[in-house]
Amino acid sequence: MSTPLRILLCRCSQAARVAPSSVDAITNALATSGALITIADDLCGLAAAKDPLLAEIAAAPNSAIIACHTRAVRWLFAAAGYAIDESKTKLYSLRTQNTEDIITALTAETCNAESQVDAVSHDSDWPPWFPVIDRDRCVNCMQCMNFCLFGTYAISPDKQVLVAKPEACKNLCPACARICPKSAIIFPKYEHSPIDGSDVPDEADGPAVDLEALKQGDVYARLRQRSAGQRFSPNRDEETATAPPSDLADRLGVPPEVIAAMSPDELRKICARAAECESPECSCNQNNSKDPTDNAE
Repeated sequence: MSTPLRILLCRCSQAARVAPSSVDAITNALATSGALITIADDLCGLAAAKDPLLAEIAAAPNSAIIACHTRAVRWLFAAAGYAIDESKTKLYSLRTQNTEDIITALTAETCNAESQVDAVSHDSDWPPWFPVIDRDRCVNCMQCMNFCLFGTYAISPDKQVLVAKPEACKNLCPACARICPKSAIIFPKYEHSPIDGSDVPDEADGPAVDLEALKQGDVYARLRQRSAGQRFSPNRDEETATAPPSDLADRLGVPPEVIAAMSPDELRKICARAAECESPECSCNQNNSKDPTDNAE
């Protein structure tokens, strides 16, 4: 008797990067295939929790994972500690592959019997948004760790950068991926390539953010103006006084709501780190030590 096909299917319920109709179509098409199907609400959440289900899928002699981009899935499993053997586990992308083609490929490996279908949740209020490192591309330059303000990254005992606190990542912020010189950082829920885990074009080496442009004084001047404006705006227009610098959001690829949630001190730091600027002579650091709106240490 052949081994039943073990299938993990991700709905991506938080970010909706896959079409619910595709998930339903695959589940319905495999209803009499004899497969063992688990529908996950969020594969990223399971990976962050190192859920044993992923170990079960990775160890199965005949399995399939149907989720987002295959590069993202591969490194999500690796980050959880469950490396995928692609001679036993087939990867299918609901973001790039035709649903009918996936169904055809899967039904070729199944038998005529009722399937078993269950569902699993990552069981947390935290929206699982965090970076995943593509080890095939990472050169361990540690720019991501030096750039991140939130303690998401750390160094392993063997001196490799790793994602130590995924829950510390700022929701919807992909900035560390945009400064990675090798496009090695993946945010599976991100909208655009290659940060979303899609294949990286050969010409993509080099950071997506122009670090030299971030060194321009206008960015730092605007940060200081925003800081001062929060308390001393002459027109007392709160919306104008607290408006974040739009060019910072654009250059870093950070959603405006993330920028808006940061303090002036955090904004100065993120600019300084992006520009690799720690020198006291730099315009972003001058006259800031006495800024009355700085956060207390």
